[in-house]
Amino acid sequence: MSSQIKLKKLLTHEKIDDILHNEEKNFFGFFIKHYRFTYLILIAIFLAGFYAMFTLPRESDPEIKIPYAVVTTVYPGANPSDTEELLTNKVEDKIKNLENLKRHTSSSGVGVS
Repeated sequence: MSSQIKLKKLLTHEKIDDILHNEEKNFFGFFIKHYRFTYLILIAIFLAGFYAMFTLPRESDPEIKIPYAVVTTVYPGANPSDTEELLTNKVEDKIKNLENLKRHTSSSGVGVS
């Protein structure tokens, strides 16, 4: 029983009003105090989202340009020097002639270039 009396003494109406008044100065306190305005903003955001979802143009299969490419060639059983000479160098010569190519790298291994 004494804890309820202490709680009543601690939280008087004046103290609660002071706490709420201090919270109004806070950014979020404004939205807590004016909750109807907050609901109105949320509803407006949802309606704008639904409007945009149904009116913005969209493609079922849009063209996407990926700025990377990987070329892999296989020559089973060839050692790395043969793979480089027979595969890698020929592919590099063709790739060097591509437009907008900024950089390329290559590697040769056992049977793979």
